Amino acid sequence: MRRQALMTKCGRLLLASVLGTWSSACEPSQEEGESPRPIESRVRELNAGAVMVTTLAGSPGVSGSIDDTGAAARFFHPSGVAVDTAGNAYVADSDNNTIRKVTASGVVTTLAGRPRQSGSTDGTGAAARFYYPTGVAVDTSGNVYVADFYNGTIRKVTASGVVTTLAGSPGVAGSADGAGAAAQFLGPYGVAVDTAGNVYVGDSNNYTVRKVTPTGVVTTLAGSPRQSGGTDGTGAAARFFGTYGVAVDTAGNVFATDSSNNTIRKVTASGVVTTLAGSPGQKGGADGTGAAARFNYPMGVAVDPSGNVYVAEDYNNTIRKVTASGVVTTLAGSPGVSGSANGTGAAARFLHPTGVAVDSAGNVYVADRDNHTIRKASNALAILPTTASVTAGNQQAFTASGGGAGPYTWSISVNNSGGSITPSGLYTAGTTGGVIDTIAVTDGNGGICTATVTVLAPLAITTGSGGTVSVPTGVQQPLTASGGASPYTWSFVTDNSGGTLTTEGLYTTGSTVGVTDTVQVTDSTGATATIAITVTSPIPVPASGPSSIGLLGALLILVGLHKLKPLQRTQQ
Repeated sequence: MRRQALMTKCGRLLLASVLGTWSSACEPSQEEGESPRPIESRVRELNAGAVMVTTLAGSPGVSGSIDDTGAAARFFHPSGVAVDTAGNAYVADSDNNTIRKVTASGVVTTLAGRPRQSGSTDGTGAAARFYYPTGVAVDTSGNVYVADFYNGTIRKVTASGVVTTLAGSPGVAGSADGAGAAAQFLGPYGVAVDTAGNVYVGDSNNYTVRKVTPTGVVTTLAGSPRQSGGTDGTGAAARFFGTYGVAVDTAGNVFATDSSNNTIRKVTASGVVTTLAGSPGQKGGADGTGAAARFNYPMGVAVDPSGNVYVAEDYNNTIRKVTASGVVTTLAGSPGVSGSANGTGAAARFLHPTGVAVDSAGNVYVADRDNHTIRKASNALAILPTTASVTAGNQQAFTASGGGAGPYTWSISVNNSGGSITPSGLYTAGTTGGVIDTIAVTDGNGGICTATVTVLAPLAITTGSGGTVSVPTGVQQPLTASGGASPYTWSFVTDNSGGTLTTEGLYTTGSTVGVTDTVQVTDSTGATATIAITVTSPIPVPASGPSSIGLLGALLILVGLHKLKPLQRTQQ
């Protein structure tokens, strides 16, 4: 409703801007203390694992201009966001007329401009003036480029806060190409910068995409001033209907949110325009591929090194992802459901997100305009493996990914085995088997993720007699494994006797006497146990032959002969 009211109230402003001047028809603004919203010539319409949305800075629903840390900082309708290689976010704090800087840990400072003081003055820090800055981009040297919406200019802010006007003339609206102050814009909303220092502009009310060289020379890359439509084509033959957000990839392709068409467009370096996703004039929140996907007033756009495009969707209150082949998914938020809740995926809530940026690690930053906050979407905190079986006394390495800022903290939240874990996530099971331990990792925002460890009984080798055994040469000794997790694998650690060992654990000594063989068993978790076997001399075997009859044998023979003699006499 506020935006429709603004259009009615600002009818004279739009007309005057076409004539080349700004009118004050929109002042005072539609809300007390709030600068006028950008002109919108439209009817009101708008992978990778789960992502966790957190609030990096600001407090939902609380506006202001305070520099501070995290929730203690204040913004007033932040519209655009960019991020540098060090993880610092830069914010176009629109109704404060300032450019803010937010460190990775959430410390907020004001880089340029003075809160609630509008103007167009170049200068350093608080001496500079802006008039409703909406888009920001940052180059590799730390220079920030600003779409100064109501001034109709593109500004440059150095890392030390020195502000200059790169192109356009404050208060002079139009569509003229040219150098520096001779160029004209009509509601420049989004900016992007390539590796060569060229700046691309979403000239929202001219329905064009503009290019500004490092020296301030402005040309129109695609679209025709004030000619709306959804036609794909080259250069001036292409049509847009509200070019708000722009992003540029490493190949020089520009991605633009064609907001009133509810589409995402791609513009090559030579000005060839195609529709990457969405269907002109068809609004909705459906995920899908290409023209089957639906958007509802996409505003901010960013692109990562892999060519994935991220979209801040104003009216759907969602963050979408579009692959290079046009496959659209919803990363965070639920279409049409507003709020400020942090959470994972569809459980997160936004209130008119209008700016988006992505860093080299894949973290997505969001200017959550009407919540007055800067949000961060990262891969949800995860732990690997999520389950494990570890034999008592053995180790398992765990790793964590995603989650909030700051180092990970490891602990054993349930420690039944008497185990331990290092600060890097290396877990050692205790000596008690047949129990379950729970491993926990905590991120810098207090998020917790857990894994379950089944601690198995200690692995051991038995022979029936236990401990160290002695086996004569040439004799077999069955070995049995217990504990751990089957299947078991048998091997020699040392085979000094020249023995053999079967896959079932049947050990046979070799021929060398007086040495020790060491046999090892390994279970399916990688745990090991060993047994030492001393190889002894062979068992003596009695000698064979006549001499072995001995004295007893001779006596038995004599007794037998004695018994035969009476029998012989009787027969005679």
